[in-house]
Amino acid sequence: PADAAYGATFRNQDNKNFYYFAVRDEGTIAIYANENGKWVELLKKTKVSGIKLGEENRLSIAGSGSQYTFSINDQQVAKLNDTRFKGGGLGLVVELGQAGQAALVNFTGVSLERFQP
Repeated sequence: PADAAYGATFRNQDNKNFYYFAVRDEGTIAIYANENGKWVELLKKTKVSGIKLGEENRLSIAGSGSQYTFSINDQQVAKLNDTRFKGGGLGLVVELGQAGQAALVNFTGVSLERFQP
């Protein structure tokens, strides 16, 4: 569905404290923090070029300290500076807009690498 999103959570502290990088095939991204169970919009839904509709998209989140760079298919789409979470886990996300919707999303070649500035 066009309103479905996929992406990653990162610097996960627990199920109520993490960042979320959301990508939609309609060509938009958004970045959120879930802080103490409350959503905070860090980057409003933004149209970007380079998202391939119905095809494989390579997502990248690079972080060093409070600085983050987000890329899709090796094209930088956003930068962010936020100090909420200093470390934590990584998760993969598929988000559907309405109950009863279905989507097929494959995550392949997932890797976590030490960032070298």
